[in-house]
Amino acid sequence: MAQTKLMDAMDIVDRLDDEEFSQLIDYIRYKVKARRDQKSAKTLASIKVGDRVRIVGPTKPQYLAGMTGTIEKRRQTKLVVKLSAGPVGKFRDGKVICPASMLEKIG
Repeated sequence: MAQTKLMDAMDIVDRLDDEEFSQLIDYIRYKVKARRDQKSAKTLASIKVGDRVRIVGPTKPQYLAGMTGTIEKRRQTKLVVKLSAGPVGKFRDGKVICPASMLEKIG
């Protein structure tokens, strides 16, 4: 059973160069980006300076995931978050600039 799934997955990977799959991959990429942009726009509209937020999702660097902070400033498409933990790693001033899609409003 596991061997069959592995073979099916390998077959899909081998066929990724086919034009049919290329179009499908482009469509999936477009839909994922559109969904992320929509979520980001909703979040950006609902968050204001002073709100408490949590950093979510895949982050770089990874140690930011789950950290909390307060919105200090709004930019056009990003937000400046002052981390509750203070200076962390390369963020020596304790501030991180994040896209809204990486934030969720808390409390």
